[in-house]
Amino acid sequence: MAKPIRLALVGAGRVADVHLQAISRFPSRAVLCGFAEIREEARLARSKQWNVPGFDSVEALLASCSPDALLLLLPHHARLEAIRRCIAAQKPILLEKPLALSVEEGERIVAEVRQSGARLLVGHNGLYHPDFLRTHEIIEFGWIGKITSVRAESAGWLGFRPWDFRKRVSETGGGVWMDTGSHLIYSLMALVGQIEAIQCLTGKLARSEMEGEDHALLNLRFSSGALGQIFASYGHKQPGYLSDWPEGYALSIQVTGTLGSVKYELCPRGGVTLFSEHPEAPAGASKGWSSLAEPAPFSSSFERQMGHFLDVVEGLSEPAVSADNAMAVLRILRAAYTAEAAAYCSI
Repeated sequence: MAKPIRLALVGAGRVADVHLQAISRFPSRAVLCGFAEIREEARLARSKQWNVPGFDSVEALLASCSPDALLLLLPHHARLEAIRRCIAAQKPILLEKPLALSVEEGERIVAEVRQSGARLLVGHNGLYHPDFLRTHEIIEFGWIGKITSVRAESAGWLGFRPWDFRKRVSETGGGVWMDTGSHLIYSLMALVGQIEAIQCLTGKLARSEMEGEDHALLNLRFSSGALGQIFASYGHKQPGYLSDWPEGYALSIQVTGTLGSVKYELCPRGGVTLFSEHPEAPAGASKGWSSLAEPAPFSSSFERQMGHFLDVVEGLSEPAVSADNAMAVLRILRAAYTAEAAAYCSI
């Protein structure tokens, strides 16, 4: 029997927990061997919690643990240097979204990954969720006809720790849009196609502790001609807003076409519902919203992504989301800020 893949984390913040839960689903294939975290308090606490050694740098982690692959769970501004360390050590990488802080840094990452031939998978985990895949199938079946419009939202009241990088523009590159917008962009591009035009408005309306925007509203036009709208917020209050994810969040996508509409919801309830006038659509879908399946848990997207990453590490698969794929999303993320400036100038 082959030895489990030795995985190490770089960064021990809140997202580390969902990745560790995913690793735990593959006990015969993967094991956590160590992690790196610059905050001493967090490093000591996590080392005790996870029962693995913690280090204050990527270099120390690589030298002491000899991991087979690494998960980079870092603030946006710290990714380029960490990726370079992993490439030099010839280690496969799972990188949390977005690809980088800026287009310039993203282009450097793409160039260095190409030149080195490094195996890098970018964490667009939403693409692996069973309900997202079901939504994609419905659109491909033609049950909603030609797509005419789409609406997406990711809105809640994010709980910030005192040290949270999301509060600082220098570490995120912006605010809520830079931190969460990529999930909506890559999902819509997978469902609807390429985006050819955007308009953007942002605001600091509710979260004084954030340097960047806490609200963002975007209008989109896809290359097919379909129109879209995205709403993102870290200052959005609704029932349960002080609860942990997912009770207080609204996270959903609705795609509408000439024959109906499909809703994909992750929070707060989850699931896929369909209204369709297509003759081959499921029974009852033409009379109102029809639920197609029991909702899958949010964690399933990370579990399926982890299974794919282990395949990449073992050479069984090519990364489903490459640096080039993530670069296309990053360009749209950054272009939204330029589009906002242009909109204000034209008033």
